[in-house]
Amino acid sequence: IASHPRPPSLTHSQSEVHSFNDAVHCSASSQLAKTNTTTTAAAAKAPPAAPAAAAPAAAPAAPASGILIVHPTTGEATRCELRYREETSSFEVRLENQDKPVSGRVAFTKTLDQLEKIALDQCVARHLTEGGDDRLHINPVTGGNKYYCKPYPAESATLLRSSCTCSPPTAEGFEAAKKLLQQVWYGELTEMQAFANTRERILLSLGLSTRRNRVILHPSGSDAELIPLLVACARAEKMGCTSVVNIVTAAGEVGSGTAPAAGGRHFSDFAPLGTVIKNMGLVESFPKEKIKVVELKPRETDGSLRRNYDQLVREAISHQLAVDPKTMFVLHAVDGSKTGLRVPSSQLVSQVAESLGDRVVVVLDACQLRSKREELQLFLDLQAIILVTSSKFFHAPGFCGAAIVPDEIAEELAVCEHIPSGMADYLTKLEVPPSIKALHRALPTGPTNLGLLLRWACGLVEMEAFAKTNGTCEAATRWVEGARNVAAKYRPHIVLLDERNSNCAGDSPTRIGQCNTIVAVKCRHPVESRYLSFDELKEVHKQMVKKKSSIFLPPRATPEELRAVDYSCFIGQPVKLGVDGVLRLALSAPLARRIAQSPSILQKALGEDDKILRKMSILVKYLAEQPARL
Repeated sequence: IASHPRPPSLTHSQSEVHSFNDAVHCSASSQLAKTNTTTTAAAAKAPPAAPAAAAPAAAPAAPASGILIVHPTTGEATRCELRYREETSSFEVRLENQDKPVSGRVAFTKTLDQLEKIALDQCVARHLTEGGDDRLHINPVTGGNKYYCKPYPAESATLLRSSCTCSPPTAEGFEAAKKLLQQVWYGELTEMQAFANTRERILLSLGLSTRRNRVILHPSGSDAELIPLLVACARAEKMGCTSVVNIVTAAGEVGSGTAPAAGGRHFSDFAPLGTVIKNMGLVESFPKEKIKVVELKPRETDGSLRRNYDQLVREAISHQLAVDPKTMFVLHAVDGSKTGLRVPSSQLVSQVAESLGDRVVVVLDACQLRSKREELQLFLDLQAIILVTSSKFFHAPGFCGAAIVPDEIAEELAVCEHIPSGMADYLTKLEVPPSIKALHRALPTGPTNLGLLLRWACGLVEMEAFAKTNGTCEAATRWVEGARNVAAKYRPHIVLLDERNSNCAGDSPTRIGQCNTIVAVKCRHPVESRYLSFDELKEVHKQMVKKKSSIFLPPRATPEELRAVDYSCFIGQPVKLGVDGVLRLALSAPLARRIAQSPSILQKALGEDDKILRKMSILVKYLAEQPARL
């Protein structure tokens, strides 16, 4: 399992391990065969790991486990320990007493059950790092990905407010992924059924019709951009358009891979299905000479919001039509940028859709998924393609995306005459409903992206639980108000980014909590009259995750300050706003659900926010004294 799920090897040595006698082996052979067969089948179907220098490392070893084995005849007891050895990537069965034979079907079955549990945890953790781009690769030094997240639930003392970026799986999510993997291993679900169930559950958990919409699963929200681009290119060819212009709104505050993918280009050196590709290279067979990406930033160079963003979008469309009247457009609306912005307005999108008709493909980037059903339905009624993930608000491990496609658009894809061959770097038949015939037919049958399937399993358990909870909107509002009040305590080192009066700030009845549930803060430099730069914030962000940050503080730090920084805090990664930037605390669905169920949880959550911001303020305070060590 160091590279893929395989039958764990039981290593035997004369000095350490006592072999089970023939009778035990025979009585347990059927269960052992089953374990070997199912894990071997899973390995055969698993996607190959991306060949990266920083390729995913084996998940950290589970602790040693002990089982008391009682001899069925003599009643004598022997302790059996299972240990996973990282250096050899194998399991050892160690017996306390090596001179007496061990027999008994029950004892050996318990041993195998324990072994299976350890192996299952390791296999799920491993799969969660596979089937995506290099953002999922594990750093062998830290054991985490580029966002410092490990592929298993965080320790209970860890403070989590990173749901606007990337998070470790919840305990409930990890258990759901284990259950699904077992169902696939043991043949209770075929892979086709598992993927089909996932697509249906996404629609049901969001309250959307399973009859009028289709879901195409994607390894991330970024590569899901290829679906609206494919639709636009097919329409352009059919309607005789000479160019395809993809307007990316909220540029700089959406995924880093959005603009390249919107132009039909790769955004990593590693494709989700295991092939080595060229970063920024063209996705094979997309018409590069026709495609142009226009990025519209929501902010001025000083980081302030543009006053009339809708007008900026209108001008971009008018300018392109003046240059080429036969342009096919893709227009993005963003419901939840990295700082929670909503741009452009839905009114503007409706006007453009009515004006351009079939010459515009509307896309709603709802990858944060902080939107109510009403907002999603509004865009589906405009025949928009909605891009979603469960790895932000719903706390699934990164990355798992999907494109929700209304039936009318799905029918276009079903008869599309030219499917770019490069789509096979991202999708197989399993991710696409068979009813979308042309796209489904053009894709390979494998390898199976079990990593994507399990990441969605982690997110869907939270999506479904959240959908059943009443009062979550009120809970979200109360947390935002409380977290903003906590942040205000830490001036001058921490300064709240307050954009609530802006027309694109994100407060809306169609958003969860009717407000922006991402609290962004700037950090003031301790010596110079300025805010910390984006690069300086990256260093603070990295330090926030570490458990023991006290070793980085100078000798003059107080004992209270030394204690206050020894917490691991996951927060949203820095976002560049002009010359400086912000760090972010974000509400997650699991936290909103807990607050709604028990009012006392709110005070506990705000106490955690206080610890997070206290640590941040101390790190900022001493930044000038310890820049190299920090």
